[in-house]
Amino acid sequence: MADQEKEEIEYSDEESGGDEFRSRVKRLKDDIAACRKEKEEYLEGWKRAKADYINVEKESRLREERTGEYMKVRVLGDFIDILDQLDQAFDSHPPEETPWTIGIGRIRDNLHAIVSRYGIEAVGTVGEVFDPRMHEAIGVEQVTDEAADDTIAQVLQKGYKMGEVTLRPAKVKVAKFEI
Repeated sequence: MADQEKEEIEYSDEESGGDEFRSRVKRLKDDIAACRKEKEEYLEGWKRAKADYINVEKESRLREERTGEYMKVRVLGDFIDILDQLDQAFDSHPPEETPWTIGIGRIRDNLHAIVSRYGIEAVGTVGEVFDPRMHEAIGVEQVTDEAADDTIAQVLQKGYKMGEVTLRPAKVKVAKFEI
């Protein structure tokens, strides 16, 4: 195709009719050059538009994924709150075994299974090193054991994480070594 674009028009003065033919050939060459230039501009514009469209599609997919992830975290956070309330109720007053308490216990177990299926883990156990990304210090407890310094002394409310994302920090008391 490049060879065809650069093909020169040859003529002889004998056949051409002189200046009129030369001027017509010059106009045709100018028209061809203008068409080539216009073609390149359109092609470049089309390439930019196509690249822009691809980028918009990628951004749209990422936005949808982030929105889905955000909504999943919000809904699972609500499950965690319910699960905590059930755990507190069962831990503070061990219920008598009745059909009702057995049913509520099964609901609690199902919620634990759902939360686990989504990779949600409880964070904040006594003795664990305090990490401000996963734990919220509510208080300080003085300790005489230097090895316990800056560890969790008491868990006031469990925290949860999903992968590297902290859904809710654990509310804890932090041990501080005192001589």
